[in-house]
Amino acid sequence: MPQHHFWTYQDGDKRHKVHKQGANQLKRTNRKENNVTDQRQDPLSSSSQPERQDMFETPRSILNPDFSAVFTPIPTIPIPRAVNKSISPQSVDTEKIHKMVLDCIEKGMYSSATFFADKLATIRKNEPESILLLARCYFLSKQYRRAVHLLRLHDLLQPERSAQYRYLGALCLVECKEWEESLTVLGDEIESDKLTPDAESEPHLDSAMCLLRGKVYEALENRPKAKDWYMAALRCDVTCFEALENLAEKRMLNYNDEHKFLNELQFPADLQWLKLIYESKLQFTPGRSFSGSFSFVLTFLLFCSVNVANALGPSGLASNLDLMAGVAEHHYYRNEFRQAYSASKSIIDQDPFHHSVLPVYLCCLVELEMKSELFLTAHQLVDAYPTKAIAWFSVACYYYLIRKFDLARRYFSKCTNIDHQFAPAWFGFGNAFAAQEEGDQAMAAYRTGARLFEGQLFL
Repeated sequence: MPQHHFWTYQDGDKRHKVHKQGANQLKRTNRKENNVTDQRQDPLSSSSQPERQDMFETPRSILNPDFSAVFTPIPTIPIPRAVNKSISPQSVDTEKIHKMVLDCIEKGMYSSATFFADKLATIRKNEPESILLLARCYFLSKQYRRAVHLLRLHDLLQPERSAQYRYLGALCLVECKEWEESLTVLGDEIESDKLTPDAESEPHLDSAMCLLRGKVYEALENRPKAKDWYMAALRCDVTCFEALENLAEKRMLNYNDEHKFLNELQFPADLQWLKLIYESKLQFTPGRSFSGSFSFVLTFLLFCSVNVANALGPSGLASNLDLMAGVAEHHYYRNEFRQAYSASKSIIDQDPFHHSVLPVYLCCLVELEMKSELFLTAHQLVDAYPTKAIAWFSVACYYYLIRKFDLARRYFSKCTNIDHQFAPAWFGFGNAFAAQEEGDQAMAAYRTGARLFEGQLFL
């Protein structure tokens, strides 16, 4: 049966219902009558003028509506019912959550570890161990100030608290470069030469706190106290290699002091191999107070390095890159640049970013005038470590080699600004001044290097 469409219209006080087709016909008729009336009233109007629209005319969209949109069915949205169930504390496995946090930390998923550690601390009513775990997650995700705020909120940085809370708080403050405040948290009331391990903590933690104090004092340019705390860290724990590395690479001890200090350390029977490596690291720096000629000292030190490598041969450590770097450095000190280059090049081929051998390798490239290799190495280091002093040191060495001393001085200066304790940059700075016969500035740079780094030979 055909569907009929009806429409309504208003005529005065009466409302009429007509068929849709009749309504359209009636509208066209009314429009024609209006046009005729307008032409009679306006004799100037022309038939060529466009048909005038009535401002009160009903739009065609209303006269011809699309009813399909009106009758489109609207889907009903189900309203969820309220859940009356509650989770009991016994149904939450806190040990499993703790393992999840540790697993995320091991995989480097620090954001996930922070999420679960936060929930674990809430479930366990903010107990100190859970707060410490959450603060560690903040530290790993580089939210240092948030970690400090959390520890302070729960009064875990007070002097009477365990050392593990204070160490983590001080570590975060060091990352924020709050040196004085970190010393306050660590505590500095114990004389470093009379330091004894804390009975309530492990030797490793005591050593770590001494190491951190040394770093803070080094940042404050108090080298004597930094040296004392580094030595104290090794007395607490001989496996604290970072303390020995700072003492050796930053030239804080002369040869006699190094030899005396190394004999004071107590190495267990199963760590005698570590003592041999420490000897090779410390004896890289010949002291001026050593009796005998300078060439004898260098020969003696090279002999020691070879002996250490031979002694460690059965253990499989003779081919270790750190020991090979020591041999390369000794060759460089004896002005045997070809041998030093060969030894350092073999290390660079295996590890292009071996930091301990890079200064010797770069200096050998300068001495042997190997411009192309130095140019390529400088580009690789700048791309890999744009914020490290060694990268810009390589750039400065290249400009020094091609005799653009102004640019060389600029990049040597940039090295010292990035790392004030980077010894090769100071001596390279002095060499660049000396190449342009600026003796006063050169001597100032040399004196700075000699004052900060005893026995350094990058000249």
